[in-house]
This record gives sequence, C-alpha cells and structure tokens, in this order.
Amino acid sequence: MKKLLIAVLAVITIASCTKSNPEENLVPINFGSGLLVSTKAPITSGETGLVEAQLTGVQILRAADGSSAVWDTVSSVRTTATIDTDGDVTPASTQYYNADGTKAWLMGYYPAATSLAANKASWTIDGDQDIIVAPSTDAGTKNDNPLPTVALAFKHKLTQVQFKVKAQDAAAIDFWGTLTYIKVNAATKLQLTLSNNTSAASALAAASEPDATDLTTKGVTFPVTFETHATNYDAGYLMVLPTVLGAVKVKTSKGTEQTISVSGLEGDTEGVPNALVAGKAYEITLTFTATGITMTATVTAWATGDPGTGTVQ
Repeated sequence: MKKLLIAVLAVITIASCTKSNPEENLVPINFGSGLLVSTKAPITSGETGLVEAQLTGVQILRAADGSSAVWDTVSSVRTTATIDTDGDVTPASTQYYNADGTKAWLMGYYPAATSLAANKASWTIDGDQDIIVAPSTDAGTKNDNPLPTVALAFKHKLTQVQFKVKAQDAAAIDFWGTLTYIKVNAATKLQLTLSNNTSAASALAAASEPDATDLTTKGVTFPVTFETHATNYDAGYLMVLPTVLGAVKVKTSKGTEQTISVSGLEGDTEGVPNALVAGKAYEITLTFTATGITMTATVTAWATGDPGTGTVQ
C-alpha cells in the first residue's frame, strides 16, 4: 500500500545570486529542492516522499514586507509553484527581497481556493480533496548573512476516512444484496483565516454557513458486490474537516438506509469529545451480518490515531 504523507515540506532557498537593475541589485528568493506531496487524496508519494506525478498550482501568498507579518489585507496570490517528481520547486514568477532590507513574509496552500478575499481563503469541497497549508513564515531579508534557508511546512488540514465492507457469510450476502452507497454528513464550505495562520493555530474551519451535506464516498464505483464472504471490499474514502464524524449512512439493494453512529475514534481533542484529528486517516470496516451491521475502526499508515467502534441493528 502506498504511503500517504502526514505533513509535507517545500523548502524555499534564498540564494546569494543577484539580478541587475538600473537602481538596485535585487536578491531573488529562489525556490530550491524540496519534498512535496499533493494532498488531493488519490495522489500518493513513494518511500522518499517525492510526488509520483508533477504537482502544479501550489499557491504562494506574500504579506507586505516589514518587521511583522500583516495578513488581514492580503487578498491575492503572489505566485504559484510547480513541484517536480525530483522535488524541485519552480515558481511561476520570481520573488525578490525588498531593496530596503525589510523582511519578507510568505505562506502557502494547496489546492487553489474557491475564492480569496481580504484575510479569507475559502474552499467548497466534495470529499475528494485534502487541503494543505503552510503557516506564515519569516523569509528573512536581503541583508542576512548567511542568507537563510526558509521552509514552508505544509500540513494536512483535513481528516481522511476510508471505508471497507465485508459480508460475514453467504446468508448475509443474500440478506443485504449489493452496497448502494456510503455517505457521511460533513461541512462542505471551509474557510482559512490568513491572520490566524500561525504555527500554533489551525486556521481552517467551517464557514459561517458550512452547508452540511451527505457526501458519497469517492474512489469507488457503486454498487459494490459482495462476491465472497469474509473478503474486505473497498467502499471509498472522504476527506472531511477534523471534527466529530458526522452521521454515516449505508444503503444496500435489499435494505433501507441505515445510520451508523460512530464513537471512540479519538476521545477529547481540543475540547471536542470524539473528534477526528487533522492529518490522520481512519479505516472503518463495516461487517454485514444477517441481523445488522457492525463497525470497527483502525488507523492506516497516513498517521496514527485511536480506533473506534459502532453498531447498527
């Protein structure tokens, strides 16, 4: 099974080379070699952490140069970047230090926001995308000696929930038929507050109108057929905001929709009982019997988290 990365690191190397200008020698901020993995769920990394396919459209934002970062007026992307399979980071437009020696401030995220206004980046998700964010980073000045190596440390801001299904025996297959869908109720409108995006804060949250929706799992074609019993079949995944897991709804060709309540996945996280955790992947296995559905939860290699259980009769 290919590994998914918890956190990814794109290294911005500030080089000592200069570019001539009639008035000043401008020092460019060069994007050097680094490791980066896309956070859209289907894209995976190899053992070294390098992307297996080129990743384009990484969003790089820049606050006004100064002694401290002021993000509440930032409303546009300064440049995008491409990450190659060898780890090289190439910006679409070269960034330069301010000639007066003030500090540069950078942050990044992927994928591109649905909209970007002053201090707010917004996404409308459908469960197929992860969101990675790098916090506000001090990129130093042109006068630093030696010039610093600045890292944009991207971290997953969503939780991945993966589903497997199996039938306990032939009688269960006959009782339930094929799997029609699995749905999870989740907020689809999310918002990143740029000024809160520090290393100590998770600035991604549900929007004021989160538009909670029953999202059908991705990456699988329904209906799913139980060809043999005791075999785990892939039933898809969803990327959701790390909060209490919403209602899990299951429908089969011979049964009515079942709602499964989930408990015990993580415990109390930041004051939220039974909350999921950003950057962790939970594998939930639904076992169909002739009398009901049982659920067990484990954690995949994406990260480590606590198991959870739940039942529906």
